[in-house]
Amino acid sequence: MDPNTLPKVSALMGAYNYGLYIAEAIESAMQQDYPQELLELVIVDDGSTDDTAEIAARYVERYPDRIKFVQQANAGATAAVNRARVEATGDLIALLDADDVWMPDKTRKQVELMRLRPELGLVFSRMRLIDGDGRTVGRDYGHREPMQGNQFARLIWENVAVQSSLIIEAELFDQMPAGAPYADWWLTLRATQFKQVDYLREELVLYRWHGANITGGVSGPKALREAQKGIDFQRWVLRNFELTTLTDRLSPEDMAFVWTGLENQAQKGLSGIGSHFGTLATVTDEDRAQAPEHVAAAERAGLEGDLVTECALWLRARACDPYDADLRAGFDAAVARAAQAAKLPDPVSENRGFAILADAAFLLADDAHLRSYAEAMRGVAVATLVIDASAIDPSLAAAQLGELVQRCGLSDDDDLTMIGVVGELAPSQQFKLNRAIKAVYAATDSAGNPRQDLPIFTPGSLDELRELAER
Repeated sequence: MDPNTLPKVSALMGAYNYGLYIAEAIESAMQQDYPQELLELVIVDDGSTDDTAEIAARYVERYPDRIKFVQQANAGATAAVNRARVEATGDLIALLDADDVWMPDKTRKQVELMRLRPELGLVFSRMRLIDGDGRTVGRDYGHREPMQGNQFARLIWENVAVQSSLIIEAELFDQMPAGAPYADWWLTLRATQFKQVDYLREELVLYRWHGANITGGVSGPKALREAQKGIDFQRWVLRNFELTTLTDRLSPEDMAFVWTGLENQAQKGLSGIGSHFGTLATVTDEDRAQAPEHVAAAERAGLEGDLVTECALWLRARACDPYDADLRAGFDAAVARAAQAAKLPDPVSENRGFAILADAAFLLADDAHLRSYAEAMRGVAVATLVIDASAIDPSLAAAQLGELVQRCGLSDDDDLTMIGVVGELAPSQQFKLNRAIKAVYAATDSAGNPRQDLPIFTPGSLDELRELAER
């Protein structure tokens, strides 16, 4: 690889009382088969009481141009990584726990994959499990399924990228909120909001399981603790992320799938303590007070036909109080309604991207209206004329619109796209129609016309409509 074209990588290491292992972790970063001048290590000692800081300081003396070292009072793993991020100067950010070990080719292989596939914002890998003495206790540890489908939903369901295995574009790594218990989970979610995530099917990390582990490999009461942290984080995501405005927004089916991820966390926690009894989520008075607000908003969205938003708001309400049976029933009912509505025909399925609404009565009143539209908009590939005939008897509307198109000589005109909306629409269909419309074609631009939230064009201003559509 040509060093002149390679990105700089910053490895972030938060360390707390890992004097037994930190030297091996640091060495593994320093010995990567990646240009030394393009890989820096930022270590934050999070108030260790053993010899972690002394060992790190010795490595700073050995590698003064490659290692930055910061000490702070104990503030937790997330705070330590956030502090390290402030010091990082790389184009890519990698995480390395102070008790784990990188294989020598980890950085190079991950950078190669990200350069080969620029759509990727984060890459992780499989790992080999080792014990406190470095003995292998498990192989091929990590995610096994291709990262396909709705990645955001998959990553809310569970944390798939273990910290020491991931590398992420620096611009996607902002400061993590205090409520994020795991840096890796937060970063993979952030990455999927803007780009894609994938992983290398190779063991590029030695992931250490030992008695002092904070997260991985824990059992008993610690397993319940980790389940609680995971559920709290999932609840936080569901209550704070805009689930319906993501690039790949969650479908109602995705939302139902996401909730099973919380239940999976609960099952793992209870399994860890060997009991059906255990507090899995703390619900505050504020949580309970917010749930009805989300329910009211969900019901309004449902009446408007926005069934995806209705499901998202029910999901948010359910995240406020996972124990509330009424919220569960409301969410399940909303998902079922959305599934039924999905079976209805989409009134604008043939829309090319710029839909223009015209009332059927307006077009039927004078053939010149449709002829003028055809003359002005012919050849605009993105334009679709949506003719709303839902207020007319369906059989009569179909016949009248067919005759109109024939009279105007447009039956075989491939340069125009027109959709006739015939018959009464369900609220969900009407919502889809309203959301697709970008402009209105009407007799006048007076206040009496529909959709005053959209630009209205008349037979005399069709040149302006064409200009808008093409722009």
